[in-house]
Amino acid sequence: MIPSRFLAARSIAGPAGMALLYFATAATTVHISRFSGGVAMIWVSSALLSGYLLTAGRRVWPLTIALCAFASFMATGFFGFGWRVAAQLALVNVGEALMAAIMLKRIFDAYWPGDTLEWLAGYYLGIGLAVPMVSGLAALAVTGMVLEIDPGANFVHWMIGHAVGLLTFLPFTISLSYAVHNGQPVLPDNRRLVAVLAVVAMTVLTAVVFSQPNRPLMLFPVLMVVAAAVWAPCVVTTFLPCVLALIGGMLTMRGEGPVAMMHLDLGDRMQFFEIYIAVTVLFALPVQFEQERRRRQMRELAESEARYRLLSDHVSDIIMHLDADGVIRYVSPSILYVSGYDPAGLVGTNVAELIHPDHLQ
Repeated sequence: MIPSRFLAARSIAGPAGMALLYFATAATTVHISRFSGGVAMIWVSSALLSGYLLTAGRRVWPLTIALCAFASFMATGFFGFGWRVAAQLALVNVGEALMAAIMLKRIFDAYWPGDTLEWLAGYYLGIGLAVPMVSGLAALAVTGMVLEIDPGANFVHWMIGHAVGLLTFLPFTISLSYAVHNGQPVLPDNRRLVAVLAVVAMTVLTAVVFSQPNRPLMLFPVLMVVAAAVWAPCVVTTFLPCVLALIGGMLTMRGEGPVAMMHLDLGDRMQFFEIYIAVTVLFALPVQFEQERRRRQMRELAESEARYRLLSDHVSDIIMHLDADGVIRYVSPSILYVSGYDPAGLVGTNVAELIHPDHLQ
């Protein structure tokens, strides 16, 4: 039995680690992406927090949200607008992540895995449009009262930066969080080489494309992401747009690559690049989710086939499916001929009730 103090420490370590990661990403993006002196034009912290909340238990939500709100407060105070609006923007930022997590949970419950197109429509419209629009209006109300900034331009910058951050980084965060939360390997042993090759190829391709001025070559990273969606594991497919965003974004900010050659200021060039990333995700996600749905159906079909083969090979044997508590969830009809029990009447019964008390010792 695990001591309670270790359970308490583990329950605190997760939210604390999430808060540290939230602060690191928030401070970095605020520090490097306030190109026009307004809001940050790049924002990935909400995607990280939303993915964590989606897989973590509800009991850790209050602590996680409180710690991340404090992290946002510190990042804004030290690197952003200062302390005048740090508390208000902290509430807006964590509220955005919480809203995205709740909305995504509802989308998953309603449409996954059967209705792929409906899931994608809800993801694009809800996570990519509604959530950043609501948080952008709230941020505009907060900053407009105390800061002399252009409200229209800052609302657009907030919308694009937060929408692209959620659309691009949230799928990878969800894939990684689910694997860690369920104690599953992030990558199966037989797919690790494929994963490494895909990430290396994407890294090299992105570095080459965004180190030269020819814009038509920007199509190749998009094709790479879409192709990987067909054959690569889900966590790899969702990670490739992040690689494209990180490497391509850094080179663009340094004044290199096809986007940097445009006759626009740095902020507009970066937002054009963000829209390019969003379009890449827009193309890749339908392929990826359809493939994932098919893989799931094939696994279920294989399990069903194995079950019915077992039944046909042992038609006179009694086959029971029990849950962890020993409650019968399925029993084959042959039990009627072997022992006289009605199969339908046994479902929901604990298997211990079928054993004579003298034989339980």
